Amino acid sequence: MRFINGTQRITLFVVLTLLISACQFVPTTSTVQPVEDSATLAPSKAVNPYLQNRPAVSAAASDHYQQAQAALANQDWAKAELHLQWLTAKAPELSGPYVSLAQLYSRTEQTAKVAPMFKQAIATNSSNLSAYNQYAIFLREQGQFNEAEALYQQALVVWPDYPEGHLNLGILYDLYMGKLALALAHYQQYQNLQPEPDRQVAGWIVDTQRRIKAAGQ
Repeated sequence: MRFINGTQRITLFVVLTLLISACQFVPTTSTVQPVEDSATLAPSKAVNPYLQNRPAVSAAASDHYQQAQAALANQDWAKAELHLQWLTAKAPELSGPYVSLAQLYSRTEQTAKVAPMFKQAIATNSSNLSAYNQYAIFLREQGQFNEAEALYQQALVVWPDYPEGHLNLGILYDLYMGKLALALAHYQQYQNLQPEPDRQVAGWIVDTQRRIKAAGQ
């Protein structure tokens, strides 16, 4: 069953590099989690545009980020929020703290605060692919599938070879929108971007092809 396999495959949040993406913590209520972001995965056919233009990070910002990360790991939400708010005030050119705040607010069920933080992250740096990815996951969990689709599509405009964008969009089409042909195309594109075939995704491709044939699509 794709839902179970997807959950097993997609379970980790990672920090790409300092202040690139959200601080790492694992929510307990999510079902299909974002896959690891591309800076730590297999090389694709082009370079992540965010990594080509990373902003400088001061020692003070680095210290606050590390403290926020430690607080998130300990589920000390108030302390983490203070450090992240310091970062957004003192280093507003960094988009990562906004992603971290969005995740914190999602984790603490302050749902109304989540979308504004993701939007600010993207406005601050339109190449932050983690912001698109995490925001799309949030929207998907809220049942806003069309909006999630649009975000993945925007991410793939920024970086057409974004592996996790293709995989997560494929999952969205497959599990939530019933667009099997589109799901298949994105699964195949994800597979093409891997140095070696992903065995589980290979199984998804075969299964999706079978279902498309059975449906006469």
